[in-house]
Amino acid sequence: MKPILLLLAGTLLLSAGCATFKGSRPSKETSTPLAVLDGSWTLDLLATPVAALDSLYPGRKPELTFDTRNKRFSGYTGCNSLNGPLVSSDHTISFRGDIALTLMACRGEGEATFLQQLKRINKYDVSSDNRTLTLIQGDIALMRFHRKQGEKGR
Repeated sequence: MKPILLLLAGTLLLSAGCATFKGSRPSKETSTPLAVLDGSWTLDLLATPVAALDSLYPGRKPELTFDTRNKRFSGYTGCNSLNGPLVSSDHTISFRGDIALTLMACRGEGEATFLQQLKRINKYDVSSDNRTLTLIQGDIALMRFHRKQGEKGR
């Protein structure tokens, strides 16, 4: 009799736990589809005390391109190209891991500043019109990008 009661109690606990987990999942209406990141983005704001954006990147500004179907990102640091795995879900994102970087010699602090800030990022937000991407650490916006012209948001 005791084993049957234990089995019944275990089954009830397990089903209650499953019901709790099922109810805690975000609905499709509240979660952002990852595909909103797809396309190319150009840096237009960098939170750093080092220097102004135009002096850090006097030529071409850094860019990021996301390919959510293949779970990859690529980009330009202001000096070198980079690419790596896209580690993201809902509003979280990480640029740590197996990131490949070309090795051209770079002048100034632009590339180092960009890479340093990129590694700190753990969240993202895309504006409602899909034109602005903000990369965030905790609650602090560290980088802002605008979608490259000619590309449409999803």
